[in-house]
Amino acid sequence: MCWRTPNWSAPTSVATDPAGARAAYNPRPADGTDAMPGIPACPQCGLPNTYADGDIHVCADCGHEWPGAVAETAAVAATRDVNGNVLAAGDSVVVIKDLKVKGTSIPLKQGTVIRNIRLVEDDPEHIEGNSDRIKGLVLKTCFLRKG
Repeated sequence: MCWRTPNWSAPTSVATDPAGARAAYNPRPADGTDAMPGIPACPQCGLPNTYADGDIHVCADCGHEWPGAVAETAAVAATRDVNGNVLAAGDSVVVIKDLKVKGTSIPLKQGTVIRNIRLVEDDPEHIEGNSDRIKGLVLKTCFLRKG
């Protein structure tokens, strides 16, 4: 049994004029002010049925998501090790798992200390450093802990 009946038809305003249907369903007040102050209308569909979800705005009608107010301090991301400790240039870190190093047959063993690390610009997930046996390493911070 089908849930639709053969006599079913869409309302004439929606079937003939989708833009008119949107205009008919406009929850904004007639004076042109925002229904919810501080939350803008959707930039994609233009409808005001939006809400804030953390740091982003979401349109309930079309599902479009866009960033909300961008924090000024978000431009500088801290480099963190696997435990969440902030790493700084000159720190020593310890490798938490055996790693294969590209370009050499010598693996980087668990527990190896990398001294005097350098932070990679614009990439908080990588550091540069030297071990006792291998020079010029670039390592992902998910394999390191502060030592």
